This record gives sequence, structure tokens and C-alpha cells, in this order.
Amino acid sequence: MRGPVLLGGAILAALLTWAPVISDTPEQAITETPLLVLVSVLLLLAAVTVRATDKRLSWVIAVAGLAWLLHPGAAPTESLRISLDRADMVMTVRGWPASVTWMVTFAVVVLGLHLVRGLPARVAGRAWTDWLGIGLVGLAVFEVLYATLQFVGLDPIWSGWHVGPRLVLGTLGNSGAVSLLLALAAPFAPLAVLPVIAWGFLVVQGKLAIVAAVAGVAWQHREQLLLSPPWARALGAVWIAVPIWVALVWHGTASVTERLRIAGFGVSDLLASPLIGHGPGAWAWRIPAMQFAEPRAGAMASAAYTTPHSDLLGWAHATGLLGLLVLGWWLWNQARVALVSPVGGAWVALVICMLGWSVSTIPTLALPALLIWGTATRETRC
Repeated sequence: MRGPVLLGGAILAALLTWAPVISDTPEQAITETPLLVLVSVLLLLAAVTVRATDKRLSWVIAVAGLAWLLHPGAAPTESLRISLDRADMVMTVRGWPASVTWMVTFAVVVLGLHLVRGLPARVAGRAWTDWLGIGLVGLAVFEVLYATLQFVGLDPIWSGWHVGPRLVLGTLGNSGAVSLLLALAAPFAPLAVLPVIAWGFLVVQGKLAIVAAVAGVAWQHREQLLLSPPWARALGAVWIAVPIWVALVWHGTASVTERLRIAGFGVSDLLASPLIGHGPGAWAWRIPAMQFAEPRAGAMASAAYTTPHSDLLGWAHATGLLGLLVLGWWLWNQARVALVSPVGGAWVALVICMLGWSVSTIPTLALPALLIWGTATRETRC
């Protein structure tokens, strides 16, 4: 089946260059219509590939495809004049590129998930889950050490060894991404390494990531926690409370408030088309327009939010209530397998992170997330 899909796509891409299906001009159609065919073929290929092992996922793909066909690039080319940090700027937005990026990312993630599930259970004499834990914990410890250097003003990669501005970004270039990596690694970490990760949270201040890490570690060690003495539980409570308290007091709640405001725009916009949403990538032009339409918007914003800070909200905005229902149907089956897997704690942490971050669109985190999800659900058969 995959051969005919690819061959048919190759023929259609060559024959339809004249058809401005989603383009503003015939000149744009020469490249954009074949790209539309390519993305459609990639999506169909993903559905055919996963259907044998995960039929529910193929329905999720079908909903994404439906949203894509109904809104293949609905945004007109337009300019948004925005005021950010007291500086005026013009952002030119066209829905088609954002739509293509969304669909290609989605198809690649689905195919990647299928490949990860096919990895051997043992590698070089050890369980694959052991290697996954070693890799992620080792990376997390390195990020904590490097973030600590940055915390004291040293940044050998970007600034050299002289003391400079204290920007705690790790090697990922973003403190939030570092905190999410720590959250994903924490459930794998031996108990002796958890204080190192806790220190990392104190340095990078990721509020949602702290919650995700605590939930993931608690689930991973749930049997030991039930049997642990009271003093051990009290120590665990301190480990939970101190980073959260420092994160709230040190950095405050301004970033949380801003993201909740942006999420409110997304929900409000979704209510305008609740059944099937606004299509893949539509957030990139619809939400910034709403964001900066408010009086004093620039004074309230630190960025133009062209992507949602939530994988779940992004999916809902793109596919609507129908997409949420089908996704929930698939997630229920995934949870039944993942929660009892050897990496169940990391899967719990990942799900929480995806509620407040678009993990799938962050290149430095997408592959670790894919490895965790695929490993946790490798026994899925539906």
C-alpha cells in the first residue's frame, strides 16, 4: 500500500502545478500545490504505516487530515503592527507556511513514534529503558552543571570564561527547555541524583516542570512511597516545596499570568469554530492578531505568541471538539499501557509538560519526548 501512495503522490505533484489550490497567485502555486500534495502523501503514509499496530492513532491522523483539507492555509497574507517592549514592529503573516510546518511536524512525529516502538528491547546486553535513563539523566546532570556556571556569570560556550551577565539558559538556549528536560529525566534518576536535579530547578526556575518532575518521580516510586517511613515522606515534601516556593518568590507569577492570558485567546478563538477548529497552523496568525489588538498589549507581552504554549491547546485550536474526542479516545488506550511500563513516571511527567508547553515543536525536547512516549507505549495494540 505504501508504494502506490508514494507513486500516486509523485504523479499528482507533477501534474497539478498549474492549480492554485491554496495559493494567492499562479506563480506561488507552482511550488505550493506540489507541496500540498507532498504533505498529504506524507500524512497518508503515516496513517498506513501505523494502522497495523495502532488503529486509534490512524483515526487521530484522519482528523488532522480533515482539518488540513478544510483549512489548508486559510490565512490571507497580512501584516500585523505590534508594539513589543516599547518598539513598534510589523510582522507579516501568511497561513500557508505555518500550516505546512504544522502538518509536516505532525507526520514526522507519528512516523518517529512508530519507529521508536520498533526498537529492540535490549541493546548491548542491557534493557533499552536502562540506556534511555542513562542518556537522559547524564544529559540532565550536565545541564545542571552548565546552568550553575551560568548562574555565577560564567558561560564558556557563548561568552567565554570571563564573568558576564547571569543568563541561565543551559546549552538549550532557553531556561524553560532546561527545566522540562530535568522534569523528563527526574523519574529515571537514582535517588542520590535527585538533589542535583532539585538544585537545577532552583537555578532555572521552571514552575510547571517542577510539578511534572514531582508527579513523575512519585509515580515511578509509588510502591516505595507507600511503604516509606514518615520522615522520608517529610523529606520528600521539603524537596517538593522548596523549589516551588523559590520559583514563585524569585521569578513571581508574571509569566504564568501572561501564558494564561494567551491561552484564553486560544480558547475564545476556538469557540468561534468549535467543531473542527481553525486548521493546522492557524494559531500563528489568528492569536497574535488578537494578542495585540488589546489596548496596551505591548506592555503586557514579552513575545508574539505564534505557537501555543500547550500541545493540547494547539491540537484543540487546530482540530476542534472532534479532534479532542478522537485524541482522548487514543490517549485513554495509551495511558493504560504507559502507566504500567518501566518508564511510566517519565510518561506522566511528559504529559504534564505537554499541557503547558508545545514540547513537540521544541527541537531540543521533541526527540527525548518521542523516545519516552514510544518506549512507554511499545506494547500498544489496538
